[in-house]
Amino acid sequence: FLEPTVTCQACGGIDGPTPFQVTPECYKILAEDDNWITGMLTMEVGQEDGFHKHRNHVIHVLEGDGVTLYPSIEAKEKGEGASPPIKPGDYIPAPINVMGGLFGAHSMKNTGTIPLKMVFFEQKV
Repeated sequence: FLEPTVTCQACGGIDGPTPFQVTPECYKILAEDDNWITGMLTMEVGQEDGFHKHRNHVIHVLEGDGVTLYPSIEAKEKGEGASPPIKPGDYIPAPINVMGGLFGAHSMKNTGTIPLKMVFFEQKV
């Protein structure tokens, strides 16, 4: 189970667009309460989302074998991204203050060979 921490680094509103706002065809809210948003990401091979921001979250990979994360719009235009290895069954802690803030603000492309499906649990408070 997941519990919100007392000292969330990004409490309150997110300073920028959420994935649900910028790419609603890929991101759906499954459940939401005062502490958490449970979201689903589905993305076809080669599909990309728009630049967006997150709070601390945990990702569970249901399907997929490759992604590339871009830390800024400029990095995406230059093709400068990070491609962490993923496979179905992976759980990925995604605190916003690691990897140079990459989990907190990014755009993503499915660079794998199969459609991508991930459920994520994002802290609100």
